[in-house]
Amino acid sequence: MFCSANYISSALADFDFVLRQNTPDPANTKKLVANKLALVHCELNAIHPFREGNGRTIRACITGMSQDYALMSSIIQAGLIKRRGT
Repeated sequence: MFCSANYISSALADFDFVLRQNTPDPANTKKLVANKLALVHCELNAIHPFREGNGRTIRACITGMSQDYALMSSIIQAGLIKRRGT
């Protein structure tokens, strides 16, 4: 199910709060960061109003959020994100 156009503005306001509360911090453990990124992934996916493009958009967001924490290899190994070409 996708967010109805009537609710995108309010859903984005709610997402802003979720994002602020779940932006990884260097003091967080890898498990906590993974949990935070998973929550952000789910919330953003629910708001994204298009059937096509969700994966690419969300992958770019999560990749950007996790790069500073050297987590991409851990996330890929856990199977949460597939490497290109696989």
